[in-house]
Amino acid sequence: MLKLYPDENINLIRALIVQGARLPEPFFLNPTTQAIQFYGYGIPSLARVTENSDFRATFYTTGKLSADEAHIYTVNIPESLTDKGNEFDILIEVTLAFTAKIRRTRQKTKSYLGTWLEWISASLDDDIESFKERCLKPIEEENEGNTDQEETGFGYKGEEIHWKIRERNNWGEVRNFSRNNSTVQKDWAIINSYSLNDVVSFAIRGHKGWDRNREEIPYAFTVSFEAINQDIPMYEPIRIENQVEVEVRV
Repeated sequence: MLKLYPDENINLIRALIVQGARLPEPFFLNPTTQAIQFYGYGIPSLARVTENSDFRATFYTTGKLSADEAHIYTVNIPESLTDKGNEFDILIEVTLAFTAKIRRTRQKTKSYLGTWLEWISASLDDDIESFKERCLKPIEEENEGNTDQEETGFGYKGEEIHWKIRERNNWGEVRNFSRNNSTVQKDWAIINSYSLNDVVSFAIRGHKGWDRNREEIPYAFTVSFEAINQDIPMYEPIRIENQVEVEVRV
């Protein structure tokens, strides 16, 4: 990995290894708290970690973010994949890895890390403007002292993506486990192809911990789309549709 990405931050290496890891069957499709505790995010595959395939496309980006800021990324989905005549299942995997200042006292993530990050996704039928507005709202509420890390919500509207783990320990299929309680945050979902909008949006948000200087911290973010149980070529159509990366600082 270091030979493939000699100039990248170590967070990209962490993110790609976790992105290429999967729980063994049947826990990948139906994860449990015990499986997560035993396997973590699963066993990495060298092929998934280091390369794309005709049926799998992985995007990555790196950046820096401080508390009370958000970066929004969008992935354009080609019409050929959302056509209702081509119904098939798509696996979406997402991983965020970041490096933050730490201190020994540890009760909750926000008291352990100087600044902490989280990623969230838009609803399937979301538009970019309403998504941006909802990304900023929880940050504004934090500045007013109205939220706690364990209580951070998002206010989904419309048909949401049913991630396996989710941001809170009672939201996803895996109970008593939150993806936010780590500096590496992975989740995955399987959705029907025709449920996808023409754009899938994600946001990375910075939150205040104990560091009042609000220093920027580095992160890496990866997103994969894979056709499962079907030989539907995805890499080339998605690559062509996303030749220009879109990043919006809000």
